[in-house]
Amino acid sequence: MQFSHKWIQEYFEEPLPEIKDLAEILTFHAFEIDSIGPNLTDGKGEDLIDIDVLPNRSHDCFCYSGIAKEISVLTGLKMKEWDDVVDPPAGEEKGLKSSDFISLVVEDFNLVPRATKRLVQNVKIEASPDWLRKKLESIGQKSINNLVDITNFVMWETGQPVHAFDFDKVAGDKTKEFIIRNAEAEEKITTLDGQNFELDESVIVIADKEKALDIAGTKGGIVSGIDENTKNVVLSVCNFNQTSIRKTSRKLGLRTDASVRFENGISPEKVGEAMERLTKLVVEITGGKASEDVLDVYPRKANLFKVGVSTQEANRLLGTNLSDDEVENIFKRFGFESCLPAGRLEKVSPIDKVLGLVSNLIDVPYKSGASVSYDAPNLFDCSSLTAYLFAQAGIRIPRISVDQYLFGNPVSKLDLKAGDLVFANTGLIKETGIHIKTVEFLPGTEVPEGVDHVGLYLGENKVLHTSSEIGKSVIEVLDEAEMFKNIVGYRRMVNSLTNADGTQKNAESNERYVVTIPHERLDLRIKEDLIEELGRVYGYRNIESVVPNLSDGQGKIFEPKINKTFYYIIHKLIKLWHQNNKKLRFTLQYPNI
Repeated sequence: MQFSHKWIQEYFEEPLPEIKDLAEILTFHAFEIDSIGPNLTDGKGEDLIDIDVLPNRSHDCFCYSGIAKEISVLTGLKMKEWDDVVDPPAGEEKGLKSSDFISLVVEDFNLVPRATKRLVQNVKIEASPDWLRKKLESIGQKSINNLVDITNFVMWETGQPVHAFDFDKVAGDKTKEFIIRNAEAEEKITTLDGQNFELDESVIVIADKEKALDIAGTKGGIVSGIDENTKNVVLSVCNFNQTSIRKTSRKLGLRTDASVRFENGISPEKVGEAMERLTKLVVEITGGKASEDVLDVYPRKANLFKVGVSTQEANRLLGTNLSDDEVENIFKRFGFESCLPAGRLEKVSPIDKVLGLVSNLIDVPYKSGASVSYDAPNLFDCSSLTAYLFAQAGIRIPRISVDQYLFGNPVSKLDLKAGDLVFANTGLIKETGIHIKTVEFLPGTEVPEGVDHVGLYLGENKVLHTSSEIGKSVIEVLDEAEMFKNIVGYRRMVNSLTNADGTQKNAESNERYVVTIPHERLDLRIKEDLIEELGRVYGYRNIESVVPNLSDGQGKIFEPKINKTFYYIIHKLIKLWHQNNKKLRFTLQYPNI
């Protein structure tokens, strides 16, 4: 994707490095640079830097604000603060409400996690102001008119595709109904560029009560397109399922700037940010009057991820000697929130963090299959409760009880400590089902004893758990709890770090930073992701290369064990080959790998 150096500069008060220096910084810390130089259209325009944004970062860096934030992280330059909140925008007509003129229906929230609509009246469609036209032209985008240009600009700026419908072309008298649904078999639509498509039930469309208005997340339809006669518009910003958009794009042979972004995944939180930015620009540039409200269908807002990592872990894997201050500085550049006075990040012992949350989670209602991402901390089942507790401490464990059982390290009842998990078979397990075989961790592994219940051991023979029979999370005496009459085993999710002689390291070595990941960073989910970010920002060129020490300390060179799986596979293949080629014989020396 081509970025204008001048445009990026607008996100910063201080001057950016020269374009060649900026390219070098990005090359060694973030992305490959395909080219740098003037606008390729005429060879005279603004300096462009062509950045190869790979799929793992397209959700946040396939736009100007994302690239600017990445540059801020890598250089330490502070970004400007932007105020796009429409509360209210200039010239707004008091009392105008979208809900009086439009309605919004989403038929499948799995395909459309979030959808918004907003009415703007009395817009004036004309040529774009020079600044907007020049910005789009600097990256090879043709100017069409002020409203269409605004929608393109917001997409390039935020990474969130947006759209505008001509309100008066939508079916309905006073109230216009927008329905986001699957297309009907053989339903037809003509897109803005004049192409005709025949759709099927796998394609998502935004429609009125009579017809499809656009191919959702891919291309707008000409039937509701903006032209010089448009007076009233409905601004539309939605989030669509990335798999669905990818299939639609391939099925129709229609790949657009919008579909590329949805295919790689976008946080639903961007919808609200983009709607505010879009509304503000439409009001300022077209002179329209925006409604006070936004129709916002967002039934399942996900919790932000928390990930934990210690400075010791990072240094061990990276081969660095980073201090706590250096780690904090890098994390705060990413926008990880400060929790303590003086802007410090919180360091916690995972088990202390888990146990410290218990009092807040008593009497929470039970829900079978409750989601850690969406239902917690308001609803739990037994395993989502334990998964949530450890997630808040930056420890990611499997969601399902039988997977947690296999994932953890076995401990005896005599060695049971507060923070360990207790697993049981309630007698309700059937011969087959998720409680007999693992689903997430080593999928398909059989657990003959069966596990269908789990609780958090609190010490002093007490356990926190929830069940359908109780209806809420409670603390009970372990030996008296009905759900734990048949205990299968005990597991420890977090082991203390040890020294070389087997003794436990000091308590501080077990402490870690637990950071809340910004919504746009869909690629940060486990501690290894954070460690990679630390190494990337610190600079791999700054990490000293070290030859591995293969000695056991007694003069003997370490010899790796034979890969038994590989050994027996090869042995079997050779045996079969011999059986089918009896006249041929040879001796195989198996590699010690």
